Amino acid sequence: MDSIAPDPEWTLEKLYKEAAKTISLDVESVGAATAGAESIKKVLRGLALVVSGTAELRNRFGTGHGRHRRSGLQARHAEFVAGCSLALARFLLATRTDRRSRARAHSA
Repeated sequence: MDSIAPDPEWTLEKLYKEAAKTISLDVESVGAATAGAESIKKVLRGLALVVSGTAELRNRFGTGHGRHRRSGLQARHAEFVAGCSLALARFLLATRTDRRSRARAHSA
């Protein structure tokens, strides 16, 4: 079986950005006429920061690639980041499901 080398251009941040764009959860998808547009954009930027910060913490303090060092982070930090990541993943999936349901309803 042939192995495909990972594309270093596809960082976690880029993957999130592209995924968010496909379900219209990117800042550019929020029209100026949308009620609360600036607040919505702030929240969407915050979601991108959760992804970026999580990747940075994992790279700096993670035990991946055989590293077994103590990080100085406590369990509460890991639980917080994991909880934020889980909430974001659930939100993305719920949004995708909602968008698909609405598209099916409009096409029927």
